Amino acid sequence: MKPNQQATVYTLLERGTTQREIARITGIDRKTVRSYQRRWLARYDQSANSPGVATGSGAQADQIPPPWPPALAATVPAVWKELVARGIRVGKERVQKLMQRHGIRAKGKRRFVVTTDSKHDLPIAPNLLARDFTAQRPNQVWTTDISAP
Repeated sequence: MKPNQQATVYTLLERGTTQREIARITGIDRKTVRSYQRRWLARYDQSANSPGVATGSGAQADQIPPPWPPALAATVPAVWKELVARGIRVGKERVQKLMQRHGIRAKGKRRFVVTTDSKHDLPIAPNLLARDFTAQRPNQVWTTDISAP
């Protein structure tokens, strides 16, 4: 299921919407809604309604709320280094689990986009110079460089 659909289901569950209404609104079958409801209930039972990162050692430890909206360019090592720099002792695996729980993902690498279409049926200009750039008279041969940095 897409992250935005998951967020919609969780938001509707938080509002107390019935499974039938969630299925009707989102178009997701009720079996899937039930499984997400079980996960949602388990998540809030484990975290005791506190999804942030606990800091300190006392019973009333300070809470750092998860970043919202999710930082798209955040990688696990970058977030972990930031937390360590702020003096928060936390492991990389814990950071990874929290990022997964809150739907925070790293921005993917950009793919190489092919912009040249050499396999076309359009007419191609003839090669009049045949790589012979010597000119007999001025203004007979013109050249240019189209290479990009």
